[in-house]
Amino acid sequence: GVYNTGGNFMFSGGEISDNTATGNGGGVYNESGDFTFSGGSISDNNATKGGGVYNTGASAFFTMSGGSIISGNTATDGYGGGVCNNSSGTFTFSGGSISDDNTALYGGGVYNYEGTFAMSGAASISGNTAGYGGGVLSSDGTFMFSGGSISGNTATNGNGGGVYNRGTFTFSDGSISSNTAHCGGGVYNDGTFNLSGSASISKNNASDGDDGDDGFGGGVYNRATFTMSDAASISDNGAIYYGGGVYNFGTNAFFTMSGGYISKNTATLGGAVYNINGAVFNRPGGSISGNIFD
Repeated sequence: GVYNTGGNFMFSGGEISDNTATGNGGGVYNESGDFTFSGGSISDNNATKGGGVYNTGASAFFTMSGGSIISGNTATDGYGGGVCNNSSGTFTFSGGSISDDNTALYGGGVYNYEGTFAMSGAASISGNTAGYGGGVLSSDGTFMFSGGSISGNTATNGNGGGVYNRGTFTFSDGSISSNTAHCGGGVYNDGTFNLSGSASISKNNASDGDDGDDGFGGGVYNRATFTMSDAASISDNGAIYYGGGVYNFGTNAFFTMSGGYISKNTATLGGAVYNINGAVFNRPGGSISGNIFD
């Protein structure tokens, strides 16, 4: 595909497609350069990491906007089917889509490792598949989500249909919806996750699988630090077993709800919240209403 190192690459139309890299970055490898993607498509490429795009290095800046599309790419070694943002790279995503069958073991749409990823505007991450983190897997990095949607993604092996977070994730506007996983249909959190503003986690599903630990946390499965405030909402999610809205698990799990709404979620037990195994749920505010367990 394209290898950009220390340069300035502007891509506003056409396609980068059907390329294969024996290493990383099947479509685009951006190392310590500026890559501006405002139109066209990066599709059906293959690499070990970053099937569509591999962005790496402290001086690597990738900007995606407009009607740009990253679709149908594959990470054969497992990290970032659509995008792998790596090693202090910065990815700014304000428009376009990372969608339609980007596949990987970790992070079908996006794998963010020790990088900074900012998502806003009308940006969309949808219809991607991974073993873990169908839409996004963010590990030891920072993910800032202030607009757009993460929807219709699937984690086939286990956790985080929409998002699997092991870093710092700030979600202040937009939606995480209609994603599916065995645990954490919308979000699986093993880091720090802050839900605020008018952000919405809705219509996600924690399904049954082959493991006895499956079917927990339709909206959110939390194992670490999760905060909810302002007018944020967790609604209309479902879990086959426990925690339709939130499943809060383990001695390292701290869920603080100072505002927002947990409503109309469904599970066998704990339609709204299921708190277990030494987890802490602190609720100084917010509303919990209309949830169902049966």
